[in-house]
Amino acid sequence: MDCLLELLKSMGDQKRQHNKFLQKAVEIRSQLTEDFSVSTAETVRAQMNELQTAERLADSKKEYAQELEDEAKSRLNVASKQADVLRRLAKLGDVAGTEIDAIEEKALKRAERAAELISIIEDQSQKHANHAKQLGDDLPGLVLQRMVEAEQSVLERGGYNERLSVIAEAFFKRTKRKTEKGKKEQKRQVMLFIELLGDPLARDLTTAMLDDAVEKSAQLPKEQGIAVGKTGAEMLELGLPARALQTTNNHFNSVRTFFRWAANRNRIERNYAGVIEDFEINSAQETSNRRSWNLEELQQLFDSYVYRFDGTAIGKKHGNEDLHEGSFWIPLIALFSGARAEEICSLKPEHIVEIDNVWCFDMVEFDEDGKPIKKNKSSVRVFPIHKRLIDFGLVEYAQMRCEARRKMLFDLKLSEGKWSHAFSKWFNRTFKVRAGIVPGENVDKNEVVFHSFRNNIVEEFEVRKIPESSYSWVTGHSTGGVARRTYPFKGKKIFPPRELIDVVNAVTHEGLDLSHVSFDGFKKKYMKKRRKARVRC
Repeated sequence: MDCLLELLKSMGDQKRQHNKFLQKAVEIRSQLTEDFSVSTAETVRAQMNELQTAERLADSKKEYAQELEDEAKSRLNVASKQADVLRRLAKLGDVAGTEIDAIEEKALKRAERAAELISIIEDQSQKHANHAKQLGDDLPGLVLQRMVEAEQSVLERGGYNERLSVIAEAFFKRTKRKTEKGKKEQKRQVMLFIELLGDPLARDLTTAMLDDAVEKSAQLPKEQGIAVGKTGAEMLELGLPARALQTTNNHFNSVRTFFRWAANRNRIERNYAGVIEDFEINSAQETSNRRSWNLEELQQLFDSYVYRFDGTAIGKKHGNEDLHEGSFWIPLIALFSGARAEEICSLKPEHIVEIDNVWCFDMVEFDEDGKPIKKNKSSVRVFPIHKRLIDFGLVEYAQMRCEARRKMLFDLKLSEGKWSHAFSKWFNRTFKVRAGIVPGENVDKNEVVFHSFRNNIVEEFEVRKIPESSYSWVTGHSTGGVARRTYPFKGKKIFPPRELIDVVNAVTHEGLDLSHVSFDGFKKKYMKKRRKARVRC
C-alpha cells in the first residue's frame, strides 16, 4: 500500500512535472512563433527595400544609357557637319591657292614698279636740288625779271585799266568761304561798296573816293522792305533811317579783304585796306528815343491787310509771310493793355482767368531786357481784360485753345530764348513797313516800334488823371512802395480786379476806328489748320 501510495505520489509528481513541461513548451512555442514572425517581417522588408533600390538603380542606368545614346547621336551630327565644312574648305582651299598665286604674282609686279618709281624720284630729286642751287645763285636776277614782267603786265592792261567790278569777279572766284550763303553775303557787301565808289578804273581810284564811299556806307538803310534789291544810290534816295554802325563796320571787313587781295596780285596800284576805317560806335547814338504812336499811324496799322479784308486795306500779304492768330491778337492786346511783347507772346490759355466774375490776364511779367520776373507778392500782375478785347472775342479764343489742349495761347516758336523773337522781327521790319509806316528823313528807325504801344497806354492814363498807384497794376511799373489793398489769388495777394475795371476801360484811343476789326474775318482770310503740341489746361 505504501508502495502504491508512493507510486501514486510519484505518478502525481510526474504528472505535475509533465504539465509544467507542457506549459513551458507552449510558452517556448509561443515565443518562438512570435520571434519568427518578427524576424520574417524584417527580412521581408529588407528584401523589399533591396528590390526598390535595385529598381531605382536600373532606372538610373537606363536614363544614363539614354543620355549616352543622345550624346552619341549629337556628336555624330556635329561630326557630320564638320565633315561638310572640311569638304567645303578643301574646295575653297583649291580656289584660294589659285588666288594666292595670282596675288603673289601681282605683288611682285608692284614691287618691281615701286623700285622703278623710287629710282625715278631719286633722279628727279637730284635734278630739283641742282635747280634749287642754280636758283639760289640767280635769285637777284629772277626777282628783277619778275618785277619787269609785272610792270609789263600792268602796261599791257593799260596801267591798272580794269574796273573794280571786273577785279572783284576774279576775287569772288578765288575767295574761300565755308558756305554758299557766306560767299553771297561777301559778294553783296563788296559790290555794294564798289557801287558807292562808282565802279572806277583801278588807276583812277583815290583815297578821297574811298572816304566818300565810307561816309555813304554809314547812311545806307537796312536791306529790307522797299530797300530790297536796290543799288546803293537808290537806297540812299529812299531817305530811310540808317542801319546800325556795327553792321556797316562788319561789311567793311569784306571790303578790306578784297582790297588786300587785289593789291597782293598787282590788280590795283596799292593796298587801300588801311584807308577804310571802322566807325566809332557810341551806344547813346545807337539807342533811339521811342515815342508813342500818333493817331494816324495807329489807324494805318489797323487799316492794314491784317485787319481789313477788302479793297481799302493798306498793303498786302507777301507770298511767304506767315500770318497766324498772334498776328491779329498781339497788337490788339498791346493796344489795350500796354503789355510788353514777350509778356503777351508767352501767354498760355490758362493765363486768361475769371476772378470774381471779371475776366483777367494772369500776366507773366518780364523786365525791360526781356528777362522773366520771379512772381512774388510785389510782382504778381493780374488785371482785367479791356472790354474791347472781350468784344473782339479774346476770351472765346482762349477757351477754344484750352479745349484744343494747345500749350501756348499763340502758335509761336521759342527762338533765342524768347517767344517774341520772330514776332517782333515781323512787326518792326515787315508789317510796319507794309502798313505804310516808313520813317522819313532824320527820323530814327526805332522811333515807333511795338514797345510804343506801352507809351500810348501810359499817356492815356496820364491824360485821364489816373494815379500811377492804380495804373501800375496794369502796366507793371513800380510805384515806389505805395500801400495797396490786396485780394487772394492762387496763394498770392493781388489788387481786387473789380476795382481795376474802370482803370483799364479808361483807355479808349479816341478817334481810332476799329469797327471793321473781326477775328472771324481774319481766320477766313488767312488761317490754315495747324498741328501743335497739346497739353492739358
